[in-house]
Amino acid sequence: MNYKLSILTDARLGWINNFTQTSVVCISNKTSKALQIEVVTIDDDPVLPQHHDDLGTENIYPKRDIVGEKIVIHCSENDCNG
Repeated sequence: MNYKLSILTDARLGWINNFTQTSVVCISNKTSKALQIEVVTIDDDPVLPQHHDDLGTENIYPKRDIVGEKIVIHCSENDCNG
């Protein structure tokens, strides 16, 4: 089955001073439940920790496709707040 999905992603930094890891949470707009959590560390991108949010989000899309959910609307926490 192929479900259309509307999501919100939000990233939270761990160890804010050192940016050692970022957790990116994928939340369903319909149910407000967490669908997936991606953790990105400095081992994944040691040069620019500010991209951890992008890397986590990029990992979400193929995994949602595998379970038959096509993301049609995606809003990032930063984009939704203005």
